[in-house]
Amino acid sequence: MVNLSPISIMRAIAALLLAPLVVIIVTFAADTQRVDMLLYDFQLPWWKSPAPEDIVIVAVDDYSIDQLGRWPFNRRDHALLLETLSEYQARFVIYDVLFVEPATDEGGDAALANALHSTGNVILAMTRGSDERRGGAFELLPLPELAEASAAIGHSNITIDEDGLIRRVHLEEGEGRSRWPSLAAVTAYLDHAFELTDDSKELNSEINKPLAGNWVRKKAILVPFIGPPGSFPTLPFVDVMEGRVDAEALRDRYVLVGVTASGLAPRYGIPVAGNRGAMSGVEIQANALDAILRNRAIRTMHTHANVAFNGSLAMLAGLLILAPLPILLILRLVLAVVLIIGTWLVMLWHFKLLLPIVPALLGLLSVYIYQVWRQYRQYAIGAGRDGLTQLYNRGRFDQILGVEFARAKSDHSDLSLLLIDVDHFKNYNDYYGHPMGDQALRTLSRLLHRKAKTCRGIAARYGGEELVMVLPNTSSDDAIHIAGDICSEIKALGITHERSTTADSLTVSIGVATMDEERDSSPGDLIEMTDRALYDAKANGRNCIRSYNSAIRPRTEQAE
Repeated sequence: MVNLSPISIMRAIAALLLAPLVVIIVTFAADTQRVDMLLYDFQLPWWKSPAPEDIVIVAVDDYSIDQLGRWPFNRRDHALLLETLSEYQARFVIYDVLFVEPATDEGGDAALANALHSTGNVILAMTRGSDERRGGAFELLPLPELAEASAAIGHSNITIDEDGLIRRVHLEEGEGRSRWPSLAAVTAYLDHAFELTDDSKELNSEINKPLAGNWVRKKAILVPFIGPPGSFPTLPFVDVMEGRVDAEALRDRYVLVGVTASGLAPRYGIPVAGNRGAMSGVEIQANALDAILRNRAIRTMHTHANVAFNGSLAMLAGLLILAPLPILLILRLVLAVVLIIGTWLVMLWHFKLLLPIVPALLGLLSVYIYQVWRQYRQYAIGAGRDGLTQLYNRGRFDQILGVEFARAKSDHSDLSLLLIDVDHFKNYNDYYGHPMGDQALRTLSRLLHRKAKTCRGIAARYGGEELVMVLPNTSSDDAIHIAGDICSEIKALGITHERSTTADSLTVSIGVATMDEERDSSPGDLIEMTDRALYDAKANGRNCIRSYNSAIRPRTEQAE
């Protein structure tokens, strides 16, 4: 039957509250991000999808450089590319190339500005520069005449995690405040597929007003890559510029222009690269754009929201551990872990929210450890208890007596033993039945347990209807007095015994012996002396106390 006592309920509540406490400590005091990211990476293959047909990369690749010469290309080449893309009716052109310095070819900037203006749907890139002379980070912006001719400006920065992999992009960044949306975010905004904050909605309005202050980044999203490097349709820069590609391959497409040639631009490790190497920046931008346009971008919650959610989840899973279910504890742990991981996957796959799962799992583990400890403690206690009376059993009694005997020998202190036998208990069982006999033994055992606690001793079931008390630091006279109190209290219980030849109610006979250092060389000797005293009590009419004196002669004390 389930124990629903107030103490057990309070213990269960305390154990459940342990889960959110661990979640709080782990969240604020430990760095579990790497483990969380490993679990996130493990499920990423399920996010793979066919390459979208409406996103195309125009790559400054090795072939284009071989045809057009060294990088950077002339601005007129870029202008010619934009004219071709305009003729092919590209939906948007996202330039993941920086134009922060004047052109080396005369009139190149003017030609590019005219192409930008006539095309009307080109988004240019800015990035974060670093110069200690300027106070650290600063905004590295396109040339003013190019910026003004563009449709918008977006930052091309990529966030590198602690393990060196790329998983996320911040949608808004800037110096002092986050006024620049990412290339992907501003493209989706112009296409009416995304909403920006008031800061980043200003787009090009403050292009010539750099702000002083620290670099600010907001709204990080995790990018579920559609696949390894090379997953997006890619066309060479030179082929598009010279019109050697099918116009339908670019019509109404989001076209990203960026560098993929060997040694010209950094490549980044991503969780799904496999054996196909690192990914170029323009491919990462393409994945970010795809994530936003198709509502695949994964967001994270505020730290306090994570704590509240994970704490509640760990408590709910902890209920499976603490609930009195008819299954093994380890199976309940498996079910609880499945609950947490299942909730994590639902939040990730359906709601596109990434939760730090490790704090919740550790919170659950704390409840599991508590329950294991509690069950072990109950087992350890139960292993030394008699099933009927809940007193210590014979084996545990022998252990305790051995310890107390050795201590008394070492300290030269008193140690007394009471051996208690229920008078005519066989007749009681035969007449009233074994259930009533068991109930009587339980009643006497509770009395002895209370008495033993008062006397700083222990009570045990010695065998059958025989009970025993170990009384450390108790002299022979004190032990006899305690035995007399027991007899009186049992008589006061008034348990009717019509088949007793001694009294009308249940009575006991008690043998008492106190350790003699010269006589008793082992606990067995003390037990033998106590047993002799009990035998003498039973032989002399029962319902009495016999004490074994130092001369090994029985002394009678009549029970009141």
